Amino acid sequence: MIPPTVRRPSRSTTGARRWPPRRPADTDPTGRWPDALADFRSSRLHRAGRRALRTRSLAIVLAVAAGVLTHGQWLRGQQLRDDWGPRRIVLVAARDLSAGDPLDTSSIRTAELPMVAVPDRAVERVPPGRRAVRSLTVGEVLVENDVAPAASGPLAARLPAGHTGVAVVLADDAPAIGPGDVVDVVAAPEPVVDAAATGPGEATVVARSAVVLDIREDAVTLAVADGEATRVAQRALVGPVGLTVRRPVTGS
Repeated sequence: MIPPTVRRPSRSTTGARRWPPRRPADTDPTGRWPDALADFRSSRLHRAGRRALRTRSLAIVLAVAAGVLTHGQWLRGQQLRDDWGPRRIVLVAARDLSAGDPLDTSSIRTAELPMVAVPDRAVERVPPGRRAVRSLTVGEVLVENDVAPAASGPLAARLPAGHTGVAVVLADDAPAIGPGDVVDVVAAPEPVVDAAATGPGEATVVARSAVVLDIREDAVTLAVADGEATRVAQRALVGPVGLTVRRPVTGS
């Protein structure tokens, strides 16, 4: 008996399967990108990013503007520097000073000023231990006469040139005075030597235009001219003296 012939189905080329399978046109993943991009633009993350970008842009613009302004001010400063001419480094008061204050790094500083604004005999350096002879306002230029000699104490530093400090006891009827007042020193009449003389003697002015330096309960220290210091001291040993206050000279 002849076995039946088994016929195998033939493969058709038209129905062959491919891998990966072809996607329909309407299922292309790129077709959803516009919708995803729109969703991202409307999200909080995107809005925050735009705000950060605007903030950075504004900061950059402000920094550039500040740089331009600073450069312009520097150019104007250079122009003013050239217009004023040469400059010089001097010492000025760093704060308001009183006569007798120490001149050190806490009270004076250096400053570069135009030559036209620098007074004669301006000081460029001060040796250690020196004091101010007079009161100075902040920013005022120091000159040679403003610096007391070496080894001057607070009181001696306040003595004007050509003056000596003398302590006197004031009479009970002396006027109320304060440091810096300008006074004349009046001594009581000297004892009568001639028995034939009648009537009280006259008071004597023993010093004129003395400056009050210091006031204590028992004595007052005056700066008197060198030529009058001995006479004032002698009369002070005899007894109290009187004072008459002078009006300050305008512009002195």
